[in-house]
Amino acid sequence: MLEVCATTLPQRVLPQVMGDPRYYPYLEERVGAYDRRAKRAAQVLSDIPEITIHPARGAFYMTAVFRHGALNLDQSLPAPDSAAAIIAPHLGAALDQRFVLHLLAATGICVVPLSTGFNSDLQGFRFTLLEADETKFEAVLTDLAAALRAYLASGHAALDAAARPSVTAA
Repeated sequence: MLEVCATTLPQRVLPQVMGDPRYYPYLEERVGAYDRRAKRAAQVLSDIPEITIHPARGAFYMTAVFRHGALNLDQSLPAPDSAAAIIAPHLGAALDQRFVLHLLAATGICVVPLSTGFNSDLQGFRFTLLEADETKFEAVLTDLAAALRAYLASGHAALDAAARPSVTAA
């Protein structure tokens, strides 16, 4: 069969799929799972004051936006040397992209920065709710929240030191 475009086959089978009596119960179950994961993600991540969580409202992804001033160039996460070497050439990018790269190197969690992944003026990231295994989803969510807290706190030490007056010996 010759495909004219990527949607030809789905367009041909969609009426049969939607006509199957199993389709709407499956769809309801799937949307319900996304809704449960979205509510859980909002519950866990909304405790972090430096970010704003935008509800999924039926989507399979969510967005977190960093509050103005939450990100700086001094923030980082500890990562294996091999992973740190891979991300190092790319750290001059947008501040949210720096977070995303540090997160990936330190935890293996992959999210997409808003500024470069979606051409947005906002600093933040988007992540999916697709993990069907609830135990894995909860573990990733817990690790993401911990990494966010650690990353955001890592820049405070440098800022606090810079704000302290220097002491000179008389």
